[in-house]
Amino acid sequence: MAYPGDGQPAALVRLDTETAWRLCVRGIEPANALTRAEIEGDRQLAEAACRIVSVVH
Repeated sequence: MAYPGDGQPAALVRLDTETAWRLCVRGIEPANALTRAEIEGDRQLAEAACRIVSVVH
């Protein structure tokens, strides 16, 4: 696990564009997005990042 200040992210979440878009506008649930994600590092932090919500207008 990375620690603050060591220059490395504590968690890394990679999503394809379609999954990221749907996640941000709640077209899919975070749990569903996580099944499509590539995660490195702190899993709990990655899961929290996947609860993102965006407002698009």
